[in-house]
Amino acid sequence: MKMPALFTAIFLPFVLLCSSCTRKEASITDQLEQISILADTEPDTAFFAIKSIEKNVIKSKEGFAKYCLVYSKILDKNYIDATSDSLIAPAFLYYSKKRASKEKAEAYYYAGRIQENIGNYSRAMEFLHKAEESLPDEIRELHGLIYSAKARIYHNSVEYESAASNYREAAKAYETLNNQNRYWVNKLREADCHIKCGLLEETERIITSIEPVLDYLPETTINKYYQVKITYLKKTGSNEIDSIVNQYISRIRNKQIIDWIMIAQIMVSKGDADSALEALEMHRSHNSASAVYHYYLGKACEMKEDWSNSTKAYKEYIKSHSSIGAGILSQDTKFVEEREMHQQMHEKEKSRRIILSLTIAVALLGLSLASVCIANIRKRLRIEYLRKENLQNQLDGLMLEREELATLEQRNREGRKIISDRLRIIDQFVMSDAFNDSIFEAKASENLKAIISDRAEFVRQNRLIFNQSASRFINHLTEKGLTEIEIDHCCLYAIGMNGKMVTTFTNAKRHYHIGSDVRKKLGLSTHDTNISIYIRNLYQQMHS
Repeated sequence: MKMPALFTAIFLPFVLLCSSCTRKEASITDQLEQISILADTEPDTAFFAIKSIEKNVIKSKEGFAKYCLVYSKILDKNYIDATSDSLIAPAFLYYSKKRASKEKAEAYYYAGRIQENIGNYSRAMEFLHKAEESLPDEIRELHGLIYSAKARIYHNSVEYESAASNYREAAKAYETLNNQNRYWVNKLREADCHIKCGLLEETERIITSIEPVLDYLPETTINKYYQVKITYLKKTGSNEIDSIVNQYISRIRNKQIIDWIMIAQIMVSKGDADSALEALEMHRSHNSASAVYHYYLGKACEMKEDWSNSTKAYKEYIKSHSSIGAGILSQDTKFVEEREMHQQMHEKEKSRRIILSLTIAVALLGLSLASVCIANIRKRLRIEYLRKENLQNQLDGLMLEREELATLEQRNREGRKIISDRLRIIDQFVMSDAFNDSIFEAKASENLKAIISDRAEFVRQNRLIFNQSASRFINHLTEKGLTEIEIDHCCLYAIGMNGKMVTTFTNAKRHYHIGSDVRKKLGLSTHDTNISIYIRNLYQQMHS
């Protein structure tokens, strides 16, 4: 009689305590489910709600995994970009071992979003593919999120066709949910990709179809509509662009979300420097200074003949532009997705095999083929990356040339026209759509090579100008026995170029020897004054 009573006295409180904890954890689990639902419509409210959860009460792995998953979802819904996987890791580890479910798909999706935030696009695409694979067909909203995330990665990786396809699939998913806003957001992003691919008819179709419902959509979506439409009008050369730009600025009340860089670009192309500077100031008040910001700032300052600020802006542009895209170009996200699909099919095939030896043989063969494919792809990617790096170096050299020519233009009366023509050619390339979309497009590459090779025409025209306006100078050089190439060098020195620039424009590998021959023919020793200074002084004496 005493033992049961003693047992009850000692262990009953413990049992009641455990029961209480179990009930409390079950209650928290129910709360988490409700908070998860709330996050879809009121993410800010859900954020405060989950902070009130007593995390230390959650003892089970399932409960803690649910908590981490819902918390990750709320951060994403509130546009708080997580850059560490410490929060999603418990949910990922728990649900990844389970059968296909909404929770498993969400764990993979939010793990992918974190990898996207830190710029690891290859890893992000792997997680997103697994999320799609784990998701039941009826969960259409998550389908939309997955396709949108994949589309963003493709877009950032300059895979515009794949991006457009995934935006289109995301729009279909939201259409089944009757979510008009998300449907049109993804359709507009699809249209933006069509512009970059040159599919203007597809773009026009989407723009036309959204206009009847535009007044019923949020301002952020209307803002995206104007960005796409203005880009489309700019591409087609429409006269309607000025009125649409004015309509855009007046209609969007939240001026912070307006694409002021795009506005500045249009104003620069119109020759309206003041409006361009106003747009750039609006951008800078809400955003950090990007490479493209510095370029158009330099251009606008140049139009106002503010040479000091123009030069400063161009230098910042060159410095910031050289690092753009280096991480993106090193990743092939399309290959990652295809590899994941291949692995999935391989696993299903392997499960059907009965004979172990045949299974091993097929697996070894598949691995061998995959190794060969991966090696070939890596080789192609390396070659492509080197090509793009070389092209970037050429562009940087061209921008330095532009900066130096802009300075020379102000000091030289005789060569001002050909220098201005050269600057105009460079600016037309830099402001072209091929450059703004992707510097590494084939069209941009061809145009850049053409501009660089056209330096010979600059040299020829420069000498013709001197033949017409400074015949005494040219005759003196001819009498001294200078060759045509040596006279070309002297004419470039005369407009203020230094030895490095002369070498660039003449493409002369023998520049040193040519300079030495010129010195000898003009009676100068190696210790006499700098040849460029001597030539400029000689020109001024004979031209005055």
